[in-house]
Amino acid sequence: MAETLTAHTANGSYDDRGRPADMRSWLRRMEELGELQHVSGANWHLEIGAISEINYRRKPPAALLFDQIPGYPPGYRVLTGSLANARRMAVTLGLSDALDTAGLVQALRGKPLEWESSAPRFEPIVVDDAPILENVVGGAEIDLKRFPAPLWHEHDGGRYIGTGCAVVTSDPQHRGRISLACRAHVVRSVRVESIEVLFQHQLPVSRDEQTVNGQRVFVKVRIQYLSDEFL
Repeated sequence: MAETLTAHTANGSYDDRGRPADMRSWLRRMEELGELQHVSGANWHLEIGAISEINYRRKPPAALLFDQIPGYPPGYRVLTGSLANARRMAVTLGLSDALDTAGLVQALRGKPLEWESSAPRFEPIVVDDAPILENVVGGAEIDLKRFPAPLWHEHDGGRYIGTGCAVVTSDPQHRGRISLACRAHVVRSVRVESIEVLFQHQLPVSRDEQTVNGQRVFVKVRIQYLSDEFL
């Protein structure tokens, strides 16, 4: 079995190739490279969205880390533009931080097929502790509105708490079938959010089958730094 070893430190986790393996280490690395800009005091209502939109028009856009958001404790932050230039994407993928757009394209040539063919060699590694388990809430403690989910645009249907989330679904009708897709999430109430579902994807198919059979649809959401997301 092939595996990648990860070292956990107070400043984050790094794999055996020195690649950032969690958000703490990724932010630290981007800070060192001068790729991260801090924004304090922007409001979740339209301001974060407007500043991010303006930033995306810059060449190249920076990664923006919003903090001191009105109405929320310090440390409840929002990151945008995380992979909006070639250098940050290269570092995230474990490649050289010297790559420009053309260099990144060349470095990635053939890689997706290589990664797909090698994926079966990487079995899941079960651990008893990890940074992701430092803050866990459940039951009556769940409150989606404790996070500064932005209203990105004036005519949005709600506050999007997830725009780059990996949504994992399982299908009990077809054991072993797992679906992974990027879907948008909107906060509806303290404990309810809606998930964007395209009719041709596996999730609505599994949902319809399970509803007919009186079963619940199980969905897991992983919030990560592949797009705009929360820390």
